[in-house]
Amino acid sequence: MKKILIISNNPLSYMQHNAKTILSLVGDKSKFRLAQVYFNSGMPDYRDCKYFKISDSDIICSVISRKNRVGTPIEYIDSVDTGEKIPKTKQDNYFVRLIRELIWKCGVIDYDKLYSWIETFSPDVLLFMAGDCVFAYDIFKKISDRFFQCKTVVYITDDYILPRISFSAAFWIRRYLLIKKMQLCINNASVFVTISQKMKNVYLDIFGKDSVVYSNVPDGVGHQSFIKSLDNEKRLIFTYAGGLHYNRWKSLGLLGKAIDVFNHTHDCKAELQIYSSSKLTKQMKKVLCIDGATRFCGEASPQKIVEIMNNSDINVHAESFDRKCIAATK
Repeated sequence: MKKILIISNNPLSYMQHNAKTILSLVGDKSKFRLAQVYFNSGMPDYRDCKYFKISDSDIICSVISRKNRVGTPIEYIDSVDTGEKIPKTKQDNYFVRLIRELIWKCGVIDYDKLYSWIETFSPDVLLFMAGDCVFAYDIFKKISDRFFQCKTVVYITDDYILPRISFSAAFWIRRYLLIKKMQLCINNASVFVTISQKMKNVYLDIFGKDSVVYSNVPDGVGHQSFIKSLDNEKRLIFTYAGGLHYNRWKSLGLLGKAIDVFNHTHDCKAELQIYSSSKLTKQMKKVLCIDGATRFCGEASPQKIVEIMNNSDINVHAESFDRKCIAATK
């Protein structure tokens, strides 16, 4: 049985976006043993895995007291909420993120404990979910250099390096650092994975290395034609399942308003049902909760989402038309 060590920003989860993608990529978990090193204060909600956590608060403590070397194995705890706590309603502050990188650079990680924990697991494959945190690339490189006998898989699901229209010096500094780290990481990878054919082509031009395409598409969702008749006794159900960040909630709000108008002018009624692990702000509640037209249903398991989408009349994909959100969504 192959043993895979996952290195990523977020703990494994059935609900959190990139974490769900990792579990999907691994596939049939009965054929593998899993362990994960992650850089987050949250807790995993996937049971069959060993975990090693290094959080922002840990790193800050190590900066305050240089004797405090951080990073520790943790145990899975049942019924832990790992949902998205703060909706991303605007672009991240690039200066703050640059300061975060500096703090991680100055932090003191207990690599002796980390390496000992990894040696106990004895991985065959290192799977790196490459995000936009420069420090994560440095930690991955240290681990891959130490365990050089392991195959390395680098998976990039979002773009962080294509040029943006930004006047923030912090953005351009972080972008420069990310490109350097990403180039080295990709060059040394046994397998490079991207999320779409377009990304594969663009990143081949940038880095000169071809990749395998893997997109996280829900299993079991049917591609059936519209089957429910529009009559006065049935409510037409629209379903959205996903995150509300990058102003997607605003687009869903516009759809909700249109449905509300429809309901007041037609005998047949419709409803937009929204499933998401995102937590609603007061402003979002005002926009997304329209009596008789839209309903926020909270989060649901992957298995439940498949059932919900198959029973829906129309499944909705939402994006923002805001220029910055379009760039970030890449």
